[in-house]
Amino acid sequence: MRAHPACKERYGEFPVESALGAPVRQWILASDGQPFRSRATAQIKCDLLASELGTEVALKVTEHPSGGFAVQVGSIVPTPEPGPIATSPRDALLSELDRKPSARSSPPDGLPAMTTHHAGGAGPTAASRTPAPSYPEAFRLSPAVRAFIGLHLQAVLGALLLLQPHRVFTVTGLSIPTGTGGAVMLGLTALCGALLALTAVSRFLWAYTANTYLVDARGVEQVQWYFDKGKLRRRAPRVNFAHLRSADVDQTVLQMLLNVGSVKLAAGAIDSYEVVLQHVSSPRALKREFQRRLQHVNATTRAEPRISDL
Repeated sequence: MRAHPACKERYGEFPVESALGAPVRQWILASDGQPFRSRATAQIKCDLLASELGTEVALKVTEHPSGGFAVQVGSIVPTPEPGPIATSPRDALLSELDRKPSARSSPPDGLPAMTTHHAGGAGPTAASRTPAPSYPEAFRLSPAVRAFIGLHLQAVLGALLLLQPHRVFTVTGLSIPTGTGGAVMLGLTALCGALLALTAVSRFLWAYTANTYLVDARGVEQVQWYFDKGKLRRRAPRVNFAHLRSADVDQTVLQMLLNVGSVKLAAGAIDSYEVVLQHVSSPRALKREFQRRLQHVNATTRAEPRISDL
């Protein structure tokens, strides 16, 4: 290793290493070739040299072996290559994060990566909501079973009265008459329970099976079975999306908690509803699906070229 050129020009060439490779101390003395008498004078000389040579040569004031003080020359420090300088600590942190993959971007072991979907520019709040169910182009709908929770409870109550009629007297605090009168009262209670359970089950089965809703790309059709003058009849009213005027949702408080309800569809200028989808699941999502299909039909109709009769 050779001395720095600036130091060589001003103070002459001096070796930094001996022939055996061991470092050799280099001293800078006073102008008369003698050590400085005070440390302060040697420090002034060291500061002057440091201002001229910069930080490439290590200089320090130390005691000379012959007495006094001298400026000792250390090893030459290589000049570092200039690198990009961050304008602020925030920019430095951001550049460091860009070079290293973030720990938050990789999920823990055994867990799938979470993806966030935004719909229609609704913002980050739309991703936290429960996604609406996706519907195929053509599908069949039936009433939701949970929409008939009242009939289910009625059937359970009727079964309890039928199987354990004496529980009515125990709960109400009444005493069961002895003899024939008590047996008659228990029999009547059991009969009431059987009628209650049979009525609830029959109403549920009829409401669940008598209404079916067919949805395709063009409209909605309601297949309904009913009795008219003792005869079983079938009717199938239909509303096309191209003629759809309004789609309304009707729900009670209990139905809102169960996420069930009715979707009423009206077409043309008629005040009544042609098709009523009763006791269906996710009625508001179904209404949005109908509105989306209405917009699609309208856009397709406007895009079709008109053919002149001429």
